[in-house]
Amino acid sequence: MEFSKYYRTVLEVNGVPNLSTEQHKRLFNIIHIEGQLKRIEEELSQFGYNSATFKAKEKLESKKSELYHGLSHPASVFGDMLDRSK
Repeated sequence: MEFSKYYRTVLEVNGVPNLSTEQHKRLFNIIHIEGQLKRIEEELSQFGYNSATFKAKEKLESKKSELYHGLSHPASVFGDMLDRSK
């Protein structure tokens, strides 16, 4: 939930950002994927290893990586979103 926490802070400090529709979709996709990953990690810790759940986690992590566009920190991702929205 790394990006979600960062974005929450941005909203509290700066208000709603001016993002293009494309970047707004990207933002919500990242937040959605982070929520799914959290749920899967809770399942894995509670019920132990499950190959189907583990594969789903890998797939979601891959999608998240694609949405991050090769960037590693939420601030960098958000900055990229702002730049692409200009």
